[in-house]
Amino acid sequence: MRYLSQTGMGTYERCPQKWKLHYIDGHPTKPNRFLNLGSAVHAALEAFYQGRIAEPAKLDEMIAAFEAELEPAAYANAEESAAARADGLRMIRAFHAAHAPQFRPALLVEDLLRFELDGVPVVAKIDRVDKLDGTVRIVDYKSGFRPPRLDEVRQSEQLTLYQVAVERVLGLEVAAVGLYHVPSQTLFEVPAHGPERVEALRRRVLRVARGIEQADFEPRPGRHCSWCDFRESCPAWAHEYPENWEQTPLPPTPSHAEASRLADRFGELKDRIRDLESELADFRAPLEEFFRITGERVAAGDRYAVRATPGLGYRFDDAALRALLEPAGLWEKVLVPDWRAEESLLADPDVPAEIRARMERLAQVEEGWTFRYGPAAAAQADSRRSGHGEE
Repeated sequence: MRYLSQTGMGTYERCPQKWKLHYIDGHPTKPNRFLNLGSAVHAALEAFYQGRIAEPAKLDEMIAAFEAELEPAAYANAEESAAARADGLRMIRAFHAAHAPQFRPALLVEDLLRFELDGVPVVAKIDRVDKLDGTVRIVDYKSGFRPPRLDEVRQSEQLTLYQVAVERVLGLEVAAVGLYHVPSQTLFEVPAHGPERVEALRRRVLRVARGIEQADFEPRPGRHCSWCDFRESCPAWAHEYPENWEQTPLPPTPSHAEASRLADRFGELKDRIRDLESELADFRAPLEEFFRITGERVAAGDRYAVRATPGLGYRFDDAALRALLEPAGLWEKVLVPDWRAEESLLADPDVPAEIRARMERLAQVEEGWTFRYGPAAAAQADSRRSGHGEE
């Protein structure tokens, strides 16, 4: 099962079909001006603390991080984009002015913590963890206009999730949790959440995990549908987008007599394929030996030619490979009906170098050959063009 996050659980609870469309079917979310401004401000605040011990980032470094995260496509027009940029810069300048003079380094910044809750994999990405006297405080940034209320902080499921992650993964005692309202530069802080909030989180995680495991992805139409990125693909709104839901009529179901005839013919063909594969294997081994010893790469007969390409294949222990890839969210990439998936992952530059290196250490490397065949005349023509064979 994939890791559950606060965002993912919220999506599933609001509409299981939306969760499926995004996390299983892979429909991307569209640029959003509110989310983009929040992400850009978060990037600037991350730059303020990230890797800083003696002093914070300079204001221009924060602004550069903010600018890099802004997405023009998230805004309706240039005026809206400029207004969002101005709002973000005001927040960043105010934050720097308030915190740079009395800078205190953060213990963690934008860290991703993974753990299990009653066997369910959970992930938490935490904005900031502050060091206190022998304990820590968890801080989550809020860049929206309205400041939070203390009751919201006390009941925040997100802060409970972060608290459990810090306690279980890092073994630290959490003394306080808070929402930092960036527009007003105000921290709304309360003592660490109690056992009843942790128990509520546990029940919530199990409830969402059970629904996903049981493939309960029924749409839940409501007001949120009006701004849903996946409305055109949702079965609840198929009547609005009939072109996306046109179904090809199914062919007539074969009769029992026809099915019996098809079953016999299917078996006969599979037997023939098995016999031919066995015969083909008898010819493959001496051909591989010929190519290996002579160094040649083409063997041509009167009618056909076989081209050989040497290579290396990788064989993995499934359990060991899963233990490596699943925590990194990469296991599903090799769960495809293609034996080359693992090799593709090894060559993928987007996969962290450490993961690829560990995959190589797990792999059993096997020498092999790839054969291609074609008309002998074509192979002879290629040989003449390349300067080999008769002139």
